[in-house]
Amino acid sequence: MLRGSLTSSSLQQAQIKNGRGAASGSCREVAYQRLLRASADWRPAVYLSVLDCGKESNNPTCREFGVQGFPTVQFFKTFTKNPLNGIKFPSRDPDDMRRFIIDKLETQKESPPPACPPLEPISAPEVDYFFENNDEAYLALIFEQPEDYMGREVALDMVQYQGVSVRRVLKDQSELVERLKVSSFPSGFLLCRNGSISKINLKEESRAAYTEFLRALPGVTRFIVNLIQWSANPVDDTVVRRAVNSSVIYMADLESSIQYSLRVEVARYSKFNGDRLRALTNYVSVLKKVKVLQFPE
Repeated sequence: MLRGSLTSSSLQQAQIKNGRGAASGSCREVAYQRLLRASADWRPAVYLSVLDCGKESNNPTCREFGVQGFPTVQFFKTFTKNPLNGIKFPSRDPDDMRRFIIDKLETQKESPPPACPPLEPISAPEVDYFFENNDEAYLALIFEQPEDYMGREVALDMVQYQGVSVRRVLKDQSELVERLKVSSFPSGFLLCRNGSISKINLKEESRAAYTEFLRALPGVTRFIVNLIQWSANPVDDTVVRRAVNSSVIYMADLESSIQYSLRVEVARYSKFNGDRLRALTNYVSVLKKVKVLQFPE
């Protein structure tokens, strides 16, 4: 993962930011890494960045973005300048997050990211005049159910490639479905500039299979993209695991957790009153009674 220089001034493309704490579980960490890998080729249409709010050096930025719990997932529209304008997403499931990203990109019709491909279904007239209005050698049509995301995922997978455009067609678009005699969903068809149309026959109807097929087409090439780099050097996320006795609580872990709660989590609130103040008072009273930390009398 890349961490570091994420500030309000760097929000130029549509972006997903995940503020996470030091106590994130390893399974969740692996899930986020999987999401990062799955969306890596969607840049520069959308960037997914991770900000470690467990590091004290990141506290000012975490407060700037209104992060008060972990993980916090926010979506920032193109050219957003206010760090508090992020759209928070409640789910922590990576698949839900991926679909959330696509939905938000598709609804940005007034100011879409410059590199974002069309994600809405293509119309029959657009298909008829596609090669007159575009320079691509191929048009790939993926026919699918309205609730499916594969067509849009493949279109985003091809953001860094030129020579082919990927568009989705819905099952209820009867004119195109009947014209190409589509009988199963999902199905893919490849239209060429010379007028030929062929069904895309794959071993499996999957995002990975379509992406691999389209990237291998003659004349389809990857072009150089200037990508935003959050950090000059990737952070080594290697976790050193040691054998521990899960039936006991280690004092070092307990002290570290309490220090973190007081110096990082409590520090995020500028004002305490009502239930929040009472909760903090009770928490400190318990810590003082059990004498985990040294408090002045």
